[in-house]
Amino acid sequence: MMSNPIIGNIDGIAGNEIITVISYAQFNLGNYTKTLIIDAINPNTLSSVANFPVTITTPTTAPAAIVNAHLFYSAALVPNPQYPGSYNIILLKDLPNEILLISGTTGQIQWTNPIPSSSGSYNPERISPPVVGNIDGANDPEPEIVIAHGAYNSIVSGISPIRIRAYNLNGTPATTTFPILFTPNQPSPLIPELALGDITGDNQKEIVVGGNVAIVHASGNVILGNPNLPIGKTPFITNVTGGNNSILYLG
Repeated sequence: MMSNPIIGNIDGIAGNEIITVISYAQFNLGNYTKTLIIDAINPNTLSSVANFPVTITTPTTAPAAIVNAHLFYSAALVPNPQYPGSYNIILLKDLPNEILLISGTTGQIQWTNPIPSSSGSYNPERISPPVVGNIDGANDPEPEIVIAHGAYNSIVSGISPIRIRAYNLNGTPATTTFPILFTPNQPSPLIPELALGDITGDNQKEIVVGGNVAIVHASGNVILGNPNLPIGKTPFITNVTGGNNSILYLG
């Protein structure tokens, strides 16, 4: 499986690179090995930049059906404080569930944090793609990395409860309020995607969880969606009225 490409300058040299992630599993000696290959390609030469590709190999004793269902990964770019104007790579992976940061200049893993499973070691944990933005305002000028995750709950036929986690660029929790746990009014069959923006007019970005799922503030305050309106998976934040920002979403 191959990810959608990401465009950005990760090596600090003029010009953007094309970042891709490939995932596959191999069976060997009774166990599976899951491999992720993260590459950064110079679009002018069509060759990998220095220190790429990066290969991450993880053995697992999970059953075959679980391994095949868990070829999961998601990536995003975050600012590289050491090289202004360039980026590092944030990668989410499973088996085991982890978030990690890869240096755009060295290709080395800078830090790794586990994402605890909501229920059972092999129960598929749904993890949203990461979003990046400053959610704690003037307390810290650097952006944070925000994800949502949860397991499918067959009783309510959806993802419930949902946990929101936020990390500083060095991998530490953004604030002591995280992770933030809440039970949505309408469990979504898929993990909702996230968006960041000032919805309440307090000049601080909130975490919008899907469309009509929840609005989460870094303080821990959660505003649940309206149970009488349909939910949506992918939110967009824009100003359509001239007042506070509004949430638009795709079902």
